[in-house]
Amino acid sequence: MTGFVAGTLVHTDKGLVPIQEIKVGDRVLSRPENRGCDAPIEYKIVEKVFCSGEDNIIQLPYICESEFKIIKVIYLTDYHAIWHEREKKWIPAIKLENGDELSFIKNEKIFFVYGVSEVLNFKDDGSIGYCNHYLHNSLGYSVGHSFVYKGKYSIKTDYLQNNDLSNQYSRYIDDFESFDIGSNVYPENFGGLSRFKIKVYNLDVEDHHTYFVGDAGIWVHC
Repeated sequence: MTGFVAGTLVHTDKGLVPIQEIKVGDRVLSRPENRGCDAPIEYKIVEKVFCSGEDNIIQLPYICESEFKIIKVIYLTDYHAIWHEREKKWIPAIKLENGDELSFIKNEKIFFVYGVSEVLNFKDDGSIGYCNHYLHNSLGYSVGHSFVYKGKYSIKTDYLQNNDLSNQYSRYIDDFESFDIGSNVYPENFGGLSRFKIKVYNLDVEDHHTYFVGDAGIWVHC
């Protein structure tokens, strides 16, 4: 099963709707899957909706070329297909590399992948995940460290560098609830070996088999 976590926004004829609220018969924005980013965008009917059992997820941050201090994030399964704009093909999300260009609803701006990280279990009960991208920005600060919590209707994320005054060069701003759990109160007893699992959702869209997720509208395959 491939898909996105609850709370991931989907572009529909009714505006942005969390993926877990999409129903059969709803209309979502779509683009022909094999014609590239210049193909026309139109609303297509959702033919099926899926909710899997819990699955592994990754954290996929991305930045806009003109707003490189702001890092946006989506969460999805390892092998959900994302359009690679430079290579003009669909590739599994986990194979995206730092600097790869993504395709969006509007392509006036250029967006790049800013590292992909597996979400690992921080606690043995699977309630908290942890991401560590091992990336450094131009000032030498490590970025991408975050805790991921299972919320009632979506995930919640605490980005550690946003709470550290020495790391204000870049800031995470995404579609999910972000919160500060406070300095010196971070979870303890890091296991860090097994994968963090959570329910994921996916859609089957007529004709084009694609849709757009996130506030900016990343082009993804069904």
